[in-house]
Amino acid sequence: SELSSLRSEIASLEQRGAATQAEYDKTFFLNFGKRGELKDEVKRLKDDAARATKKADKAAKAVDKTAGDLEKAEASAAKAGEQAAKIEADAAAKAAKVTAEAEKQAAALSKKAEGEAAKVLKSAESKAKAAAKAASSSGSVLPGAAVGGASKIVKP
Repeated sequence: SELSSLRSEIASLEQRGAATQAEYDKTFFLNFGKRGELKDEVKRLKDDAARATKKADKAAKAVDKTAGDLEKAEASAAKAGEQAAKIEADAAAKAAKVTAEAEKQAAALSKKAEGEAAKVLKSAESKAKAAAKAASSSGSVLPGAAVGGASKIVKP
């Protein structure tokens, strides 16, 4: 990456600067030309290393900021996922509650209908018994009385 290449460049510049400084220190003090060149070279290498260090610091800050932004985005996504799961769970609970209430109402309506049907059946049976009793006391044959095999013969 850019940051690692800048760090290796800085190390190289510092190494070359140290080697040039060592050569400068070994050069005879009256050799003004060579000492001047070496001194200029040391200064240039130090300046280059300082510029590269500034670039590396900026790149490191950018990497840190990006990593922080990534952590924030991941935390936000995790929070959104938790909220979605909660909403889904709430919806499932509400659906179960509505379904249970509907089943309860359906059972109550079915029970009520069965009760009303039982009343109608009981009323019909009592009316049929009363009609059968009235018919037997009057001596007439009810239509369909022969269905059960017990027919009554009426003499005029």
